[in-house]
Amino acid sequence: MAKTGAQVIIFGNVQPSIGSQKLYEGLIALRNRLEAKSYSGRIIVVNNFSLEEQIALLAATDIQVQDSDRATEGAGYTEADVSANGGLEVGPPYKEGVIQAQGAIVNFAVPGEGNTIIPANPTPQSCLAILKRLIEMNPADFAKYQATAVRLSRILEAELTAAEYLRQWNKALKKEGVISVEDTRPIKEMVTISLGENLPVTAKVSLSDGVPLEEVLVQIWTNATEDGNWIPVNMHLTEKEVDKYVYSGGIVPPKEGKFEYTLRASPDFGKSWKWAGKPRENRVFSCIVYAPATMES
Repeated sequence: MAKTGAQVIIFGNVQPSIGSQKLYEGLIALRNRLEAKSYSGRIIVVNNFSLEEQIALLAATDIQVQDSDRATEGAGYTEADVSANGGLEVGPPYKEGVIQAQGAIVNFAVPGEGNTIIPANPTPQSCLAILKRLIEMNPADFAKYQATAVRLSRILEAELTAAEYLRQWNKALKKEGVISVEDTRPIKEMVTISLGENLPVTAKVSLSDGVPLEEVLVQIWTNATEDGNWIPVNMHLTEKEVDKYVYSGGIVPPKEGKFEYTLRASPDFGKSWKWAGKPRENRVFSCIVYAPATMES
């Protein structure tokens, strides 16, 4: 490659192991031998590089080689997105993370079609043959592939990541069955009814996508009982207002007194509940004998 005039740059942080240190020393020795040959191409080996240096290298790179070991790559290519810098990617001859999936395979017969090259097999000779073909390519044709690389790099932009986050959140919300319920009566409104009368209650329920309406259960939770214990009273669906479902129900106290109630709704027919308002935000009403039904704010 140095004989053909290629400038080969290897960025690699030496790891705390004897093998890594020996590999680095071997590359330095190779670099020194090649420099003595006075080839038009050079090999440059950099250890302990910074993020700024990596960014500068990507901006200058025409071809990037990532011969990742099998089953070790995830989305590491996003940390060295050469496509966004107008460079072509050479990956291993087996599917490895997103290296081959981030763009399209280069079609050498059609300049500008593709941005990723895969060797025929994992031998050094196979990889070298592809690199020599790229290095010797007509500069005008190579530039067309570079332009395509920039266009195809958009698949790794933040918009796609953000869209995937939204998709996963939406999936999670659907799975949990998000539901909310609110009372249409103001919390500070005091209501008085006569004994034997029905106190009408209306609830508005919102559902996330994916919550089956037939599994929704809405109830009044009240202590308007003979012994004061809290009990549920089922409500029924009456209509839909835009994006909310309206449920109706009522409470008939068995005796005189001051009582409370709140609302609750379940997206899974009673397995889990969402309550209206916060603790101690129950609605309060009174029941008296022979009094006409009145509402006082």
